[in-house]
Amino acid sequence: MHLFDFQGGLYGQRLNVRFLHKLRDEQKFDNIDALKTQILKDMEAAKNWQP
Repeated sequence: MHLFDFQGGLYGQRLNVRFLHKLRDEQKFDNIDALKTQILKDMEAAKNWQP
């Protein structure tokens, strides 16, 4: 899990996580560059998602 723009230490702490939105289904990538590109797109989509 990744917390965008979080600066702090959570090691040893309990977190409650609630999934609010699915970005996309699982998919296979032809190469590492395609995967990296999709990760960047997924990050942007997650940051911009609004309920």
